[in-house]
Amino acid sequence: MQLLRRNTTLPIASPAHSKFSRAASYYAWVKGAIWDGPDEWRDQSKIDRYKISAVEHNKPFVEVIKERSGYDFSEISAFMDRNPGLLHWEHDTLCVEAFCQGADEILDNPVQDRAQDNQLPKENGPEAWVSDRNYWLSQDGIAQEHWYGQVLDRLGFYQVLKNERFRLNSTGEMIGPARQVYINNPDGASVLAILRTAPHPHADGLRDLLSNYISSSPTPNLSLRVSDFWNASFVLNFNLPFFAIGPSEKQDKRVFHTSKHKFRARYPLDSLNLQDPRSRLGCGENFSFQKKLVLHEAVYALITTGPSEPHWTTYCFDENFFEEDEDESSDEDEESEDEDEGESLDVSVDPIIDEAELKGLMNMWLPRQYSLAALAKQLDKILGYHAHVHEVFKHNLDIYMSSARDGSVENIYPSVKPAWKGFSELLGKVIFCNSKLIEAVDDFLAKEVQVNPDGAPQGVLWQSLRNNAKAMKSLRSIKDSLYRLRATGGKLEQIKETFEELRREVFGILTLIAQVYSGKPQKDDPESWPLYIAMVVLFVVICTAGILYIIRRRVIRLGNALMTYFKERLGTIKEKSKNSSKTETMQRCICWLWAKSGGADLLRYLLKILGRKQHLLPK
Repeated sequence: MQLLRRNTTLPIASPAHSKFSRAASYYAWVKGAIWDGPDEWRDQSKIDRYKISAVEHNKPFVEVIKERSGYDFSEISAFMDRNPGLLHWEHDTLCVEAFCQGADEILDNPVQDRAQDNQLPKENGPEAWVSDRNYWLSQDGIAQEHWYGQVLDRLGFYQVLKNERFRLNSTGEMIGPARQVYINNPDGASVLAILRTAPHPHADGLRDLLSNYISSSPTPNLSLRVSDFWNASFVLNFNLPFFAIGPSEKQDKRVFHTSKHKFRARYPLDSLNLQDPRSRLGCGENFSFQKKLVLHEAVYALITTGPSEPHWTTYCFDENFFEEDEDESSDEDEESEDEDEGESLDVSVDPIIDEAELKGLMNMWLPRQYSLAALAKQLDKILGYHAHVHEVFKHNLDIYMSSARDGSVENIYPSVKPAWKGFSELLGKVIFCNSKLIEAVDDFLAKEVQVNPDGAPQGVLWQSLRNNAKAMKSLRSIKDSLYRLRATGGKLEQIKETFEELRREVFGILTLIAQVYSGKPQKDDPESWPLYIAMVVLFVVICTAGILYIIRRRVIRLGNALMTYFKERLGTIKEKSKNSSKTETMQRCICWLWAKSGGADLLRYLLKILGRKQHLLPK
């Protein structure tokens, strides 16, 4: 499907290369994008049949719908309703409306919202980044003090999206760079800003993004397809749910409709008294991981869409509200030291792929290439989150097991034994999420990308990337993360099995007691009593053996202590026997045994019973 037409006209504003290497790399990029590796991505697409103008691309889809219909629809309903009347799409529309409730007041009252943004803590609002936020400002010669910063708040983000995206050159060609949009912890206002400004080539892809992201039960999804909605466009969609552990102070403030319906699930771990294993390394008293922990559900969602490869856009929704804050003082020091250099170089980082941001037409990423790089980076982050979950649960299970078998669980984990019944359930949620994620990524690589044993893509929409170094590097990283996610899932399964064995070990005796008591015969059935008594005796033997096995470490320690004590006493007796006669040695041994065994007390007690006087005893 030809998503890049054979274009013989280079961009009107080509980058000024001062070195031959840059010119060669630019020529290789143009040559590879146009000629290399014919596949359905470029050869069979319907996109060439439609000419999309800059004016049409700059006009929001919602405004087009209202103009053509003549009705004043709800913005969310006009954007999200693919087929009105179908329950599935109506449900998605209702979810987006509930998530965006009150967002119009924020966007339509900029003065009031700006004051609120200045008063709110940093973690309460989204943080946005747009790659081409200053592109046309720089082209028009606007002074840098009027440029947008790297991190945008709600209103700054909305203003950037409303600005002109594409222009026409002297020959009528649409020009402008590709765009990448990143939102950390998006809320209703940021989502509504996208819906109000997105053009119609982005509509179908954004519906997929919002339907998958704004959900109470998110599921993993990875796909690449060609959409025929309002002219053809490609849609590359990634939706990756995962779990992460963070301090209880880090909470997701977003809700569905009311404060009673949290947007993402969270499971407090304070009832289990779980501790981060890093706390045993002596990292200091100010680290928040020494506080109470929470298991958070989070979702990473990304779509890359557009009518052609030169005119594509990526929207990325990320969540890291559970992560630790970096040391602000050290950051301020570094910023003050590098302030002059930062202003002169204007270097920023693309948060989607964690690489230096390329300016203007130097941004030579292809949409599939860029999306694979983003997927590789996010899978590596998810691997770290799930590995941390494994470390926390394993560390605390080891402590609980040792204390339970030593009989000191009440001292280390007071009143948490009932709460540990949910330990296996929480582990099961993480294991299920991890396995579903692995399955989705594996299917994507096997069925869509069709990676062969050599690592080269064979899929009809992917095979032209087999000679692309960046794409091949990303595919190798994805496969490596997939392998390590499987290993982490196996470790989580092993923890769950170990915990189940511990539960069977601890609660097995109680089960036997219940079974024995339920088999007690009636009083009018004397023939069954001998068999029941034999069963009770056998039960006592089994329980005694089980108890001794459970407390075997304590018994061993006690036995070793007694052996050490007797050896010391015998050594003392031997030393004294060298300097005394055999008679004295025998007398001392008899007196010592008489005193330790309590013989004198026993004899006094017997004489008292017989009515004799205690003065007859030898003093």
